[in-house]
Amino acid sequence: MKVEIKQQLSIVIPNQPGTIATVLKALADERINIGSIMFVDTVGQGVVRFTVEKAKDAQKILEGQGFFVAHAEVAEVDVPNRPGALYELTEALGKGGVNIDYAYASDNPNPNFIRDTLKLSDLKKGVEIISKL
Repeated sequence: MKVEIKQQLSIVIPNQPGTIATVLKALADERINIGSIMFVDTVGQGVVRFTVEKAKDAQKILEGQGFFVAHAEVAEVDVPNRPGALYELTEALGKGGVNIDYAYASDNPNPNFIRDTLKLSDLKKGVEIISKL
């Protein structure tokens, strides 16, 4: 499976209409492209995680808006779009002792694959395992 290491930023935002649009507009105004994105909500706030091409610039912009920004490296995996492929990936990581802390998927330009973003307990080891699949 094809795997790349990507830069991910996470912020906590108020769970209110229009808040994420404000955040995304600030990034768009600076021509920062978002590759994958995930929202998780709670009663009063939400966590937004996304991969970006210019992580340092995006982090500076978001911190300038008053957000605490957490930065992490994640594995972006092109998983074959067929039954059992995700099982094979998760089984190999599990047998290798690598935990998936969380995951989210995004569109892939190739319909034969699904693009999954994985936060792994051991990124280096996880990438090695995935690369052999």
